[in-house]
Amino acid sequence: MELLQLIHQHTEQLYPEVVRHYRHLHQHPELSYHEQETAGYIAAFLQKEGIPFRSNVGGHGIVAEVKGEKGLSDNCIALLADMDAL
Repeated sequence: MELLQLIHQHTEQLYPEVVRHYRHLHQHPELSYHEQETAGYIAAFLQKEGIPFRSNVGGHGIVAEVKGEKGLSDNCIALLADMDAL
């Protein structure tokens, strides 16, 4: 199977879960600097997935690091994501 096909397959499998998280977060908005429930939701997800993280960073912030494995090349992909006001 080609790489692009694998990406499409995994994307289709993850789509319902991504939409569920999206809807939950948008149905439970919080004011800036008061995102306690959102932080708890994210922390619970990371813990369930076994992803190490630090919480209470600068307030309710969370920092998680997802490490990949070395592939066949020396190429590396970095991803930085944040959640901000709606």
